[in-house]
Amino acid sequence: MQVPMGDGSASSSSEIVMNYDEIEEIIRRFQSIYNIYTGVIATNAKSLAECKFYLEGEAMRVIDIYPQILNKILELSDHYNRAASIVELVREEMRKQDEELHNKLQPQG
Repeated sequence: MQVPMGDGSASSSSEIVMNYDEIEEIIRRFQSIYNIYTGVIATNAKSLAECKFYLEGEAMRVIDIYPQILNKILELSDHYNRAASIVELVREEMRKQDEELHNKLQPQG
């Protein structure tokens, strides 16, 4: 989609160019990162948090904030998931507006 921008003067040539395939790729990448976090990282973090070494307090004396660090890392997955959802919603809204604009500009016959 290309939308002319500016004040309407002849010297105004700015455009917004939207490539739906690029937006789809951004969504796929966010979802891929989310899947990595919810799969591999979440599983490993849970294993580490439940490790006998940590549960018995051996390492907790040295790294007492470790469970909080693991939780913060896992919170990132939620942010990637939200980002993918937001980009998807924006893409859909832009697609609808593009379609409406296209329909308005088509000659009525």
